[in-house]
Amino acid sequence: MVGQDTYSSIGTATGVYNVLTNTAPKGTCREGTTVYEYLATLPAATRIVFTGHSLGGALSPAIPMGLMQAGLLSNITPPTNVMILPSAGATPGDQAFSTGPMYTNFLSEVKCGNLDYQVLNTDFYNQLDIVPQAWCTNAELSPERNILNILEIYKELDPNVFEMLKKGVEYVRHTVQYNTLSILTGSRCDRR
Repeated sequence: MVGQDTYSSIGTATGVYNVLTNTAPKGTCREGTTVYEYLATLPAATRIVFTGHSLGGALSPAIPMGLMQAGLLSNITPPTNVMILPSAGATPGDQAFSTGPMYTNFLSEVKCGNLDYQVLNTDFYNQLDIVPQAWCTNAELSPERNILNILEIYKELDPNVFEMLKKGVEYVRHTVQYNTLSILTGSRCDRR
């Protein structure tokens, strides 16, 4: 379970809210249905893979975690039928979020073929892409993925950009619990 002291960025929370509360457009077979309403209609043995690239790479683990925490995927059994395949996304939350049991359970690799890249529940990214480097400001906590690596990736940038990155990024913090509540009640996230 995601804890009280677990945080995600407001961008992740807003993205999760938007994905889950947008409805299927007119003329489609599920017109007016939200994603989480549709997921609730799936048979128990359904295997669901949440996937996305860049922003979607941050949302693809956050969405099923929120749905599972809220009990909105309880129709899918076993819970191991809910998987993720994020690519090139920033971490969807802080260290407690990213190393907590619910998140790390999603990142237990599941082989789905014989080749190295044929796996689910793993995070794919290009080492030259700056998006996966975002959010972590401490190189000791995450040497492979932190905002200071951008300095090495794009050495030719204006030196003023480096100073800005070294100062870090200011975040608005909120709990995942609040985010889940806002999805269920249909209210927007606080944009303090």
